[in-house]
Amino acid sequence: MLPIICLSFFLIIFLCWKPLRKRSNYPPGCDGMPFLGCLPLLGVHPANTIMKWSKRYGDVFYVKYAMQNVIMLNSFESIKEALVKQGHVFSGRQHTFITEFTSGNAGLGFLDYGAVWRSQRRFGLATLHEFGMGRRCMAPKILEEADLMCDEMLKHGDHAFDCMDHITPAVTNIISILVFGKRFEYDDPTLLDTLHLLFDFGHDFPFALFYFAPLVRFLPPWKAELEKIRQARKPVWDHIMSAIQQHQDTYNENDCRDFIDSFIAKMKSTNADGVKFAWWNKEQLFHYVKELFLAGTDTTATTLRWAILLIHYHTDVHEKIHEEIDREASNPVKFEDMPNMPYTQAVIQEVFRSRPIANFGTMRKTTAVGKVGGYRIPKGSIVMPNIWAVHHNPQRWKNPHLFKPDRHIDQNGKFVKSEDIIPFNVGQRSCLGMQLAKMEIFIFLVRMMQRFNF
Repeated sequence: MLPIICLSFFLIIFLCWKPLRKRSNYPPGCDGMPFLGCLPLLGVHPANTIMKWSKRYGDVFYVKYAMQNVIMLNSFESIKEALVKQGHVFSGRQHTFITEFTSGNAGLGFLDYGAVWRSQRRFGLATLHEFGMGRRCMAPKILEEADLMCDEMLKHGDHAFDCMDHITPAVTNIISILVFGKRFEYDDPTLLDTLHLLFDFGHDFPFALFYFAPLVRFLPPWKAELEKIRQARKPVWDHIMSAIQQHQDTYNENDCRDFIDSFIAKMKSTNADGVKFAWWNKEQLFHYVKELFLAGTDTTATTLRWAILLIHYHTDVHEKIHEEIDREASNPVKFEDMPNMPYTQAVIQEVFRSRPIANFGTMRKTTAVGKVGGYRIPKGSIVMPNIWAVHHNPQRWKNPHLFKPDRHIDQNGKFVKSEDIIPFNVGQRSCLGMQLAKMEIFIFLVRMMQRFNF
């Protein structure tokens, strides 16, 4: 009898919830199927599907993922209204099984919005900038790594190879220099373990499924998959912890070597009353370093692979960018060359536009009641920007599915920077390493094109 009563109760809530939402000025949206929500309806390209649904529901609407409503923002205007103008409201993080599994609810990416997150964010920006992130002093190190990468590529001779096998280790070394104070040789076991984790598990593991339907972790197929990823990540986790311990053992307050040393200095600091801050601890340092090491690698490397593919698939683009590089770039290229290379900048921006790495950016949680597009967004709502929809808006971009760098060049041949191309997200949760990524992509891409014909 009790199960029937419970089922009836949930059925009544399910049927009544939609009209209740409408009366409270909740956005319209799609409920999909009971228990599964819209998951079976999204297809192989969910961002594009949701962009099509926006023609029916508008720029701001909800999509039910399993049993969870997610507010989708499908225009630059709605994203800016929420994530920029109300950043303090739309910058929270939801704590779930998968965030605990991934980060222990520490680090920066999954840390909830508040005083602790703000202090960690400020520290990260200031410290990485101090060691060269986004500054011209980092450019020679990037160029040196780019040449080492090209030397490795040359070893293949006339044989075909996957460029990601070399691009990803090279990009990993750039963030490694900032965080650990050193680079890895391309056959280093730690580096190989990291790449294995990124590609064999990071690309194929269904994190979203565990995020919205955490109970599946108890089912036999997924329980085994979770154990596999635990084992696969252990060597990388052990290396990071070993590096932290080594830094602690050799720490010298008069010789700050890298990000880890700077964090250790914070761990040793106290407030005005001589009390240490609870959130400057070894666990927080571990997850912070882990996020920088892994997240700062795959996105940049994948963007470079897309750039190579798109440039050499479009022969007209290939000819024009090569001509500009030969005419305007130093050999080897310098970061200072970029302002004199409008077409190269246009190509990179068009890669960002046409192939955003994270189509949905990162999920946010509202920390208070917000308002977007005239709708009331309750506290605790999950909000997701649809960056793919912004970058492929046909009202903004003519023939958005075509790769056309010339759309970013004005009538005077100057590069036009577009604020509504947002591959690194916007607002208070925008990518910490955005400036470093832009520098890397420019130097790596131009240097490869100076040394090779693909």
